[in-house]
Amino acid sequence: MFDDNPITVTEITKKLNSLIDTEEMKGIKTTSITNWLIKINMLEYFADENGKNHKIPTENGIQLGITTQERLGMYGSYKVVLYDSNVQQFILDNIDTIAYYNTQKKSYNFNTEGNI
Repeated sequence: MFDDNPITVTEITKKLNSLIDTEEMKGIKTTSITNWLIKINMLEYFADENGKNHKIPTENGIQLGITTQERLGMYGSYKVVLYDSNVQQFILDNIDTIAYYNTQKKSYNFNTEGNI
């Protein structure tokens, strides 16, 4: 499942969902992983100069192996959050908690800091 190079949460989600029987269970969502990482203080929201919220790693997230990278897209440059193999293992080790969180999240109320 793991990639030696840092990858996005979308790539992690695709790898995880490829391992499950989708007729038996629902796939995990990228937002479930990122919202859980916010809840445990690995990611946080940052408002840019236009007031748009972006997710960035906290100091804890950086120590675990979450980074950002500047990329150039159709509409200009943007930052993407990347997860190294250590973070990928951390997510896999906590997949049961994330899956439970995924089913319970409708009852959570997040503010912009990601606190419940």
